[in-house]
Amino acid sequence: MIVRQENHESVKKVKRVARMRMYLIPFVVMCLSLIVFILLWRSLENEAELATRKTVQANAMEIKHTIKQTLNQRIAALEHLGAMWTKQKRLNEAEWQQNAKLITQHFPGFQAIEWANAKFIVKLIEPVKGNERALGLNLA
Repeated sequence: MIVRQENHESVKKVKRVARMRMYLIPFVVMCLSLIVFILLWRSLENEAELATRKTVQANAMEIKHTIKQTLNQRIAALEHLGAMWTKQKRLNEAEWQQNAKLITQHFPGFQAIEWANAKFIVKLIEPVKGNERALGLNLA
């Protein structure tokens, strides 16, 4: 009877181990699959972030180049206007107004172009309309 009881208990133990294995293998496979899925997801997320950074950086460089080019063109136009004034001995206000107007028409981002005397007092402005308050302004 004791042998039978031991056999019965060992059969129960074997069945219990078999049942545990039956559930353990799918559980381990599920956990490993979950880990692989998470690692792949993070990898794809990192690649997407890297691609976004590269795109943003390329766009920023393009914008920087465009802004720099635009500013250089505007500076060159203003330097040309200043060079014309330096060559002349006498101030010709009508000619200055015409040249400044051409610059503001060609580069619409200018609010106004001003000419100040040696004491930094604004004497001429183009366009005058909307900028009247700047006439006579001391820039020093």
